[in-house]
Amino acid sequence: MKKKCVLYSVIVIMIITVCFICILNNKNVGENACPNIIPSIIEWEAGTGMFTVQQGNIVIPKKDLETVEPIAKQLQKEYKEVTGVELSIKTGNKFFLHKGDIYLGISSKKKLQTDGSYLCKIKNHILIESQKKEGLFWGTRSLLQMLVQNPQEIVRGNIYDYPQYKIRGIGIDVARHPMSADSLKILIQVMSYYKMNDLHLHLNDNELLCYSNKLESLEQ
Repeated sequence: MKKKCVLYSVIVIMIITVCFICILNNKNVGENACPNIIPSIIEWEAGTGMFTVQQGNIVIPKKDLETVEPIAKQLQKEYKEVTGVELSIKTGNKFFLHKGDIYLGISSKKKLQTDGSYLCKIKNHILIESQKKEGLFWGTRSLLQMLVQNPQEIVRGNIYDYPQYKIRGIGIDVARHPMSADSLKILIQVMSYYKMNDLHLHLNDNELLCYSNKLESLEQ
């Protein structure tokens, strides 16, 4: 009888152990890997499943309309270019979002006090918040980088991010290597895509005017 009790006890312990291991393993099953974004994001809280691109709205709280609407219009244009889906822009509340909606809003959350920081929560809708419009804009850049890699769906999860350096830029010597204005505009777009905020243009090295005796008037 004692042997049977010991055997049953061992079996029960083994079953409990196996169940516990399965629970631990299943906890990570389906968790989404951190998205590939440049620069890499500071914090990623993995979700499960995918956000599917579909018809929806870019939702702005009425109180933030003046600040956020220019960012929303740019996102609307770029979102269509990448996904083929044109979102409408409307005012509304982040607590009443529908599938496919993207919310852009200004938040006073303490975590967002760092300059340029933003939160991006991706579920069956997307919520991007920041204390200032700069951080909100960077949040839309991360979203677009994800969509460029897959225009139909992106991983669910929560992003918290901020720039690690105050100045992030490029220097261009247009004095020695001339560029058209259109090329510079494209460069600025690419810079914004990678969250760069400083363009240094070296315009001129020419000191000939100093020795030309042609300084009598503005026209000369």
